[in-house]
Amino acid sequence: MSLTLLISTGICLVALVVSITLVRRLKDWRMGLFSLFLAFMALRQGLALVVETENWTVVLFSNPEEIPGLLVSGLAFTAVLYLRTFINEQVAKGEALRASEIRYQDLYENAPDMFVSVDAKTGRVLQCNQTLVSSTGYTKQEIVDRPVFDLYHPDSLEDARQAFHTFSSTGEVRDAELQLKRKDGTTIDVLLNVSSIRDEQGRIIQSRSVWRDITSRKRVEMTLRETENMTQQILDATTDLVLVKDPLSRILWANKAFQSYYGMTNAELKDLMDAPFNDPHNTEQYLEDDQRVFETGQTQFIQEEHVTRHDGEIRLFQTIKSPIFGENDQVAMLVAVARDITEHKQAQRALQESERFAYSTMDALSAHICVLDEVGTILTINESWKQFGLGNGLLSKQFTVGDNYLQVCEQATGDCSEEAWTVARGIRSVIQGLQQNFSWVYPCHSPTERRWFVVKVTRFPGQGPIRVVVAHENLTESKLAEEALRESEERYRTLVEHSPYCIHEINLDGALVSMNRAGLRMLRLDNEKDVLGRPYLDFVGEQDQGRIGALLDQALQGTSCTFEFWTSARACFQASFVPILDSGGRVEKIMGLTQDISEQKQIEGTFRTLVQGTASQVGEAFFDVLIEQIALALGVRFALVTELILENPPRLRSLGCWNEKLMGDSFQYDVSGTPCQEVLKEGLVYYPKGVRGLFPADTDLQDINAEAYLGISLKGSEGKPIGHLCIVNDDNLSDVARAQSILNIFGARAAAELERMRAENENARTLAQLRDLTGQLSSAQEQERKRIARELHDEFGQALTGLNFDLTWMMKQLDKTSDFLSKQDILTKFHSMSSTVVSIIQSVRRIASSLRPAVLDDLGLVEALESEFREFHQRTGIQCVVNIEQAVRDEGEDIGGEVATALYRISQEFLTNALRHSRASRVEVVLANTDEALVLILRDNGSGITTEQITNSRSLGILGMKERAISVGGQFQISGSPAKGTEVKVRIDRKIPSQSSNEN
Repeated sequence: MSLTLLISTGICLVALVVSITLVRRLKDWRMGLFSLFLAFMALRQGLALVVETENWTVVLFSNPEEIPGLLVSGLAFTAVLYLRTFINEQVAKGEALRASEIRYQDLYENAPDMFVSVDAKTGRVLQCNQTLVSSTGYTKQEIVDRPVFDLYHPDSLEDARQAFHTFSSTGEVRDAELQLKRKDGTTIDVLLNVSSIRDEQGRIIQSRSVWRDITSRKRVEMTLRETENMTQQILDATTDLVLVKDPLSRILWANKAFQSYYGMTNAELKDLMDAPFNDPHNTEQYLEDDQRVFETGQTQFIQEEHVTRHDGEIRLFQTIKSPIFGENDQVAMLVAVARDITEHKQAQRALQESERFAYSTMDALSAHICVLDEVGTILTINESWKQFGLGNGLLSKQFTVGDNYLQVCEQATGDCSEEAWTVARGIRSVIQGLQQNFSWVYPCHSPTERRWFVVKVTRFPGQGPIRVVVAHENLTESKLAEEALRESEERYRTLVEHSPYCIHEINLDGALVSMNRAGLRMLRLDNEKDVLGRPYLDFVGEQDQGRIGALLDQALQGTSCTFEFWTSARACFQASFVPILDSGGRVEKIMGLTQDISEQKQIEGTFRTLVQGTASQVGEAFFDVLIEQIALALGVRFALVTELILENPPRLRSLGCWNEKLMGDSFQYDVSGTPCQEVLKEGLVYYPKGVRGLFPADTDLQDINAEAYLGISLKGSEGKPIGHLCIVNDDNLSDVARAQSILNIFGARAAAELERMRAENENARTLAQLRDLTGQLSSAQEQERKRIARELHDEFGQALTGLNFDLTWMMKQLDKTSDFLSKQDILTKFHSMSSTVVSIIQSVRRIASSLRPAVLDDLGLVEALESEFREFHQRTGIQCVVNIEQAVRDEGEDIGGEVATALYRISQEFLTNALRHSRASRVEVVLANTDEALVLILRDNGSGITTEQITNSRSLGILGMKERAISVGGQFQISGSPAKGTEVKVRIDRKIPSQSSNEN
């Protein structure tokens, strides 16, 4: 085959392959067709060269004119080959560019920051990434072409507009903190950075904004600021002294307690090593301790050091100095925390005294007390336990120190064995820690009396060996009181059922829920079911329903009221609403009391007529008008009012007489054999019929054909008869009760007028006596008021102060620690507060019945004072010291009742003031005889009373103490100073032999 033909054929095949490749790579059939066309043109040129060849083995160039065409075709084909190489390179670059675009798009869409493009002219969003969509909750369709300001939170809108204005001027914004608004309304804190895109003329056409979410950072910053503020507040709130020093021992910062103690601000303390007024020796020691911390890097614990306060007082502190490390583990600062232990040291010194006092207090308690160890062995017993054991023969039966109380209880037999076993189980439960305390009430009757006791078992708090306190208290009086209360309640129910008044209960809906028999009779009903559940207003007349409904609402709000109303049956009732409160102070029902006053209204009408008729009359004319009005009002034939002019034998003179008309002339008569004599003796006499037969010697009764007689005596201011008033009728009296009421009331009026007449001649002397009497009454009233005020102040002041102290203790405990108080602590305080409330109730009852303190009558002044101070210590924790001379103890029962009461009340008032005002930690009472006088001295170590407080007229406590001392002929002195506290001294002249004995 011709070499030329082979070459041409090869070129054609190569062109064909190239064409196909170009079509596949370029996706363009026209480029492939062009390459194929060049290949066929080259083939044609090759065939044209050999068409004239006679020998296929030799190439003859017989057609030289085809050579240029063949060269052109070859050059074209070469160009195609080059073009293929170039196109392959361009395709590879395009694919790399597309891959890069994909990576950029992925980076753009999923970048941690939010990207958005905004039209600089319209402010609308042109483009945003997926991060913005997912962060705000909008879709891209909701964001694109939306004003960019719609994405900002309203609080940041003004700042966003300012940032846009800055961008329009400068073409960029850097680190602007704004807030975006999510679709759900929540906010995103963002950091905005903006760059600009400009056209060929340099004008800004777009912005490229980057929003970085800094919400977490903002929260961390806020938390950090809050933590710093909290730390500052905590350090300022603590009572310990806290300061920070640099390596040169210069003060960098101090808390408020430190500033207050030194009387200097942080600015004044800064760069000082110590306060200038402190002792130089102490300052030198402080600096040595500081340097030891900086040199060793270890915390220093200073057990005791003296620190001078700004007012010169030197107090004892316990200090901890700790290093604060900086870079390279070097001590950069130290922090010192100092706690005032002055009172703590004083408490330690008083510990032995307190223990002695505790044992003395336990012996003085009336409860029978013992202390057990972890196995139930009796460690100690108090005096009451010992005396009870001796009196009942128990100390010889394994009930004393060293015996196992649990075994005794568990081995008990007889009637009370079950109670003993129960007590043993309770004690074991407390010892094992299953419960903090145990209480059980049990009977313990003796052959001669009924007795009840309560045993209380309490475990010692805190760490250390297990100890429990077993206390038996006598509840006999309480139990008997409970039985009396039940009997009282039964009597109350009986009284309600048999009361002549209507007693009923109304619920919160205004419906009746109960009514006694008297109420059913008033309503003319037979069965309580006829009223239960019905509204109260159903039984009220229509004209009064609105008014009574308002009063019922008022009672449901907690206000008592009394009112009158008419029923639909035209009966007049008087009713009272009293709200009944539940334990929470809310109204739970209304107690009503109703009585039928229809007859009373009729009597009032009669009274009104009589009053109007006699109101303007005095002297003799009054009696004529009175007797006429009574006769006409009661419809009787005969009426008489008289004056007793002679007592022995009794003789009367008429002041007014009605016998179907007024009898003008006055007359006198002896009362012997007449009903008037009985009136003067008995005060009230009523003969419903046959009075003529009862007194046949009375001719006047025969003359008027008398049948009924009603008379009352007129009594003077001394309670003795000075006359009488009577009515007589020839028939039965129609309304005896009304007649009796009228005679009682107007008989008193007649007696008053008669006495006025008798006293008219002695008016001047009587007026002087009245003046004296008025003065005496006013003085007596004022004295009684003072005495009652003192009693109320003494009784309630101390109890309420103790209750306030308990509440303050609980608030302080809750404020001092973040841990919740244990349930037992709260219950213990609530029991204490409940006891205080019970004490108040008992005081109210006692003051209402007698203002004389029973403890003085039962125990005497000495024991009463010891009991009062002991109870005060137990309730408040304040140390109490009682110092009573033996001579006073020996003569204690002989101290007069008024003197004992006055000294006891003065002591109570002093304790109340010590707790309420002086903030004392120790009180003392001294009772002694000095220079033939009984002297009471009361002291505390509190803030000390001032002269202004002593002279203040509103200081009722001081006034009460002073008045009590003066009332028993004593002298009263009170003084105080900040350094020594307050002292009260009462001196009462008396003679008691001198012999002292102290008891703490």
